[in-house]
Amino acid sequence: MPRRGRKVTDEYCFRENFGARFGVLDLSFMNLGRFPNFMFGSNPGYFKGIRALSLRRNKLIRIPPAIRQFQSLCALDLCENKLRTLPPSLFELRQLRSLEVGLNQLVRIPEELGHLTKLENLQLYMNHVESLPESISRLKNLRNLSLQFNELKRLPAGLFSLQRISHLSLFANKITEIPDEICRLKTLRLLWLRACPIKYLSPKIADLPMLKYLTIDARNERDCKSSVDEIKHRIKGRRSLELRIESSHTARR
Repeated sequence: MPRRGRKVTDEYCFRENFGARFGVLDLSFMNLGRFPNFMFGSNPGYFKGIRALSLRRNKLIRIPPAIRQFQSLCALDLCENKLRTLPPSLFELRQLRSLEVGLNQLVRIPEELGHLTKLENLQLYMNHVESLPESISRLKNLRNLSLQFNELKRLPAGLFSLQRISHLSLFANKITEIPDEICRLKTLRLLWLRACPIKYLSPKIADLPMLKYLTIDARNERDCKSSVDEIKHRIKGRRSLELRIESSHTARR
């Protein structure tokens, strides 16, 4: 790998980046302002077969339409850039199992998200996302959904159709209600709700059979006292479930 900040050239990539030959292309920490030309240039076939691509911690502001040519991609990491939108071409990568776009400037997640039906890991943390599309219900293989530090005010109904999800992080959003439909997530193991201004917290959370870890805010205990008391009662003696009530004063971007 070149030193951080070193200019990425065609010569470097074709001569030294042997990872691409094995299905991995790592271009993270390189101070890139755009996708390198060599990926789409005179010998694009060299890169079309890659299965994992990382452009983490660069200065990317857009994803080019040509991203659609990487039809073998299973993992794409674009965290810690300056992306404001996700283009339709991104959602043509139907083999994706992991999509990481945390720490960007995203406000909207398009309906085309539902095309990524093989997705197992979706990282959207530390953006400005205000809502999720109902098409999220089509992500039947999704196991990990990280949404902490966004601007979500409600959860889409489609979220409660995810029958394989095990980790759901909603920490530091604007969500005011966790509805009774939460009990439909039978495979949920971790639910992180701290630093959300929740006014209704469904006591049916306690009925989730595989839940191991539930964290809520101290103010939730006050604002939803009857629900929290019922949850405590239902899980009494259930050693496999840890309920943590924490202060939100440490919740900072």
